[in-house]
Amino acid sequence: MRASVVARAARSATVALLICLTLTSCGAQREPVLTEQGLLGTWVGTQGKMSFLQNHAFVAQNLKLSAAFGRPGCNTVSASGTWQFVSSSGVSALRLDGYSEGKQILTHFSSGSLALCTFDLITWSGSHSRVTLCFYSDPDSPCISPVFKKVA
Repeated sequence: MRASVVARAARSATVALLICLTLTSCGAQREPVLTEQGLLGTWVGTQGKMSFLQNHAFVAQNLKLSAAFGRPGCNTVSASGTWQFVSSSGVSALRLDGYSEGKQILTHFSSGSLALCTFDLITWSGSHSRVTLCFYSDPDSPCISPVFKKVA
């Protein structure tokens, strides 16, 4: 009888662990912190290409923002601007280099006509270990957009 109770408890624990791993990755970080060195370089995805530079400049090439935001004039953008990390509480710094790492990246296009096309990115690791970037618009579903992967 005792062996049966122990076996049942072990099965229950195994099932609970499998459910935890499947649904939540048991605390695995889905929004990893990215350092400046980790961000610098070129990121490519189905929605375009972005390059982040050390001087806090970024260049977007054929970036399809309409899929993420649907703002007029922001369909496909090829332009440059600035980027900065946002604090863990979602606050931007007064200077572009105010935070040296983060989970959220704020962008701003240099052209005044693209001011409404400003967007945020969020880091994401999902079910794989490689960090990717997603357009960020909803704290409840932070990565619903196609991902960008670092290529260089």
